[in-house]
Amino acid sequence: MSVRREVLGDEPAGRAVADTTAFIEPFQDFITRYAWGDIWSRPGLSRAERSLVPLAVLTALPHEGELAMHVKAALRNGLTPSRSRKCCSCSRCTRTSRPATAPSPWPRMRSGSRMRSGSRGPARKALRPIQLDSS
Repeated sequence: MSVRREVLGDEPAGRAVADTTAFIEPFQDFITRYAWGDIWSRPGLSRAERSLVPLAVLTALPHEGELAMHVKAALRNGLTPSRSRKCCSCSRCTRTSRPATAPSPWPRMRSGSRMRSGSRGPARKALRPIQLDSS
């Protein structure tokens, strides 16, 4: 549990424990031992490098809440905002984002952007108006 707290922070790790029911307990135990014990504690990758994997996977899947938590964790682990953005951008362009699902990562990208900036509102750049040819 100590690695989970170090990576995610006290609040998300504490919430996972507090939300554990008798039904969820075997899965929570598995995640704590396997993911947070074995995987996140293996030598060979820094925590910043290891943070790239959940960012890439969660960008390709519809899990905005999890992505926001892992963007925050990645920054805590030393991943730069630029690298986290590049990771999320590349993962939406892989085979997991076929043409039919290409737009699906956008809500997750916005969620990650809000977490990076610390705001709850949309983090968007102003768009230039499109000039339509009148002919």
